[in-house]
Amino acid sequence: LVDGESVDHHGNNVHSKVFDTKGKYSWIKAPRYEGNPMQVGPLANIVVNYAKGNPNVVPVVDEFLKETGLPLNAVFSTLGRTAARCIEAKIVANNALKAFNNLVENLKVDQSTCAPYVIDNSKEYKGRYMGHVPRGTLSHWCRIKNGVIENWQAVVPSTWNASPKDANGIGGSYEQCLIGLKIADVKQPLEIIRKIHSYDPCIACAVHVMDAKGNNLSEYKVNVNL
Repeated sequence: LVDGESVDHHGNNVHSKVFDTKGKYSWIKAPRYEGNPMQVGPLANIVVNYAKGNPNVVPVVDEFLKETGLPLNAVFSTLGRTAARCIEAKIVANNALKAFNNLVENLKVDQSTCAPYVIDNSKEYKGRYMGHVPRGTLSHWCRIKNGVIENWQAVVPSTWNASPKDANGIGGSYEQCLIGLKIADVKQPLEIIRKIHSYDPCIACAVHVMDAKGNNLSEYKVNVNL
């Protein structure tokens, strides 16, 4: 790690340690919120809204817990992440017509699809977006200089969940959820797959699997004709 600069969750430039690209590196960034790793996604979204008493969320969660006979703390698990994705879909469906009607009403007074803008090549622009998408929290930062994009930074949901150990040795959500997991057959680590799949990962460009000695564990072929 070397000295560098980053942007905190308030949008301020702060001193940070960044990876030395000439040395070893991880395949995924390690974003932190006030120094802590975060799990994002449907489970986090549902739990936070349930704790806040969101009237659109509480009845659906209570119905799920009643029908399954599970206690609330059971959702902090592989089952909970999978169930939360279904619960979130149910909540979205329940409110889809309301959202559609709101859109129709908005179109009656404003049919523009975006805010008009003009780029002055003599100026520098900075912008950011933070929002929620199906996999979790999505953030983008953009800097425009001399009329072109000078830098673009994206922290996607899987960046949070799949983040590796940071400079303080604290692992991300994937890593922490696997600690202590018992594997019945190391050549077929289905337990690992089941846990990680519950996050709905999107890290196709960052997947590498090997053991501590660098040996290949298995080879897999996909039949594209199926």
